[in-house]
Amino acid sequence: MKVSVKDTVNTSAETVWKDIKSFDTQMIGAPCEVEGSGVGALRTITMPDSGDKIVERLEALDETLKSLSYSVVSGPPNPFDNYLATIQVQETGENQCEITWSTTFDPVGISEADATMALEGAYTGFLGAIKKHYGG
Repeated sequence: MKVSVKDTVNTSAETVWKDIKSFDTQMIGAPCEVEGSGVGALRTITMPDSGDKIVERLEALDETLKSLSYSVVSGPPNPFDNYLATIQVQETGENQCEITWSTTFDPVGISEADATMALEGAYTGFLGAIKKHYGG
């Protein structure tokens, strides 16, 4: 399955990409620690609501396309197998860009509709937090 959400941010693609490629999740309100750099780096995210820890690995980083992909290495049980998410930033105008957050996955123990709704809700929230981070 694939889920994809987009939103526009009133900040340059270069500025947004600089923050996203750091593989840090502070701007979406989820504290994390990053170990290593570049492909293979691990980030441990502490979920604000539960305190659960999720470990994600940076799988791909493309400076030209302003795109990164990550997988989930460990964490609390979740209803997604073969989860691979991609975030891409594209310039859409002067001091404006579009962020696309998408994922491919296999739902486990959850309907496709419920999985889609959960991920669309999460990514919409993350993109809203990014907009707020940049004053939008």
